[in-house]
Amino acid sequence: MILKINSTNKHLLDLLYKNPNTDQGLYLKPLKNGIIVGNAIDSNNYEVVFQDTKYSYLPEDSNQIDFQSYCNPLVVLQICNELFSTILKERNEFENQQISWLNTTQGAIDTEVCNIEIPTFYIHSNWYRNGQFLLSKYFSGIEVKHQIGRNFKLTITGKNVFEAFNLLNLMALFTHITNEYGILLLLMTILH
Repeated sequence: MILKINSTNKHLLDLLYKNPNTDQGLYLKPLKNGIIVGNAIDSNNYEVVFQDTKYSYLPEDSNQIDFQSYCNPLVVLQICNELFSTILKERNEFENQQISWLNTTQGAIDTEVCNIEIPTFYIHSNWYRNGQFLLSKYFSGIEVKHQIGRNFKLTITGKNVFEAFNLLNLMALFTHITNEYGILLLLMTILH
């Protein structure tokens, strides 16, 4: 799983609460049976990789290849919760949150377009038909491009970081719930 986040906003890393001078911009956090690696590429780009060690997101243990751990919408939700929880708040709370080192609020600097790209995103849902994903009809910032099988390239474009992340989470949540095995995986996650 790779999330590529970019914006022309020179304060992107401040909004993400990621300091490129800390551990050379690398952030490591455990997630299920794997690890999330966040990397500050430069002031306008941040990337996240999830490396699984064994079957974190498979609904059954019989499959030898756990490709689901690298493209599952549930991974996106959990990565966002682990690394970007400061963004996933009610709009007023987010906008009024003070960024002490800049002596300003998040709302004052979150003013430029943000793009989030996921090169491989798993969709096995009847919400994708005839080359269209249902949510793309209602939200202009969602672009789904078929790759191979049930794998798609997902691009989210928001007016700012707040909108992009909230749209990504909405997309991942609806996709996860409507995917085959979606409810089963959700129950497995809750029970563990």
